[in-house]
Amino acid sequence: MVRLPSVILLFLFALSFWGLAQTEVPYTLEDRDRLIRLEERVASVENQVQSLRNEMNTRFESMEKTQDMILTLMIFMLGAMVALFGFVLWDRRAAIRPLQFDVKNVEARNAQIVTALREQALKDPDLAEVLKKTGILL
Repeated sequence: MVRLPSVILLFLFALSFWGLAQTEVPYTLEDRDRLIRLEERVASVENQVQSLRNEMNTRFESMEKTQDMILTLMIFMLGAMVALFGFVLWDRRAAIRPLQFDVKNVEARNAQIVTALREQALKDPDLAEVLKKTGILL
């Protein structure tokens, strides 16, 4: 019998919570006004986010244009350096070519002089002695 009152109390306790769960919460004008203000705030925040998004897109486009301009400038400078290097090589070749021609002429002239001295050394023993000392005539 002791169990029966505790079961009844438990049942009554459960019924009281069920009754609370089924009670309807009244929706007042103040709640409606609060919901309207909340919707206005959400709309305002969405507008601010959209504005920030547009500003970010504008800045990114500006940065991309700047990067494109810098890349173009770098390519132009690289091309100018290659052209300058090519010009320097061409100029050096053009400057050296007359010297090579002069050196060939001097070597040919020198060979002619050595040939003439050797022929003269066959006739002149003093000249042959001098040429042997200098190493021209071996």
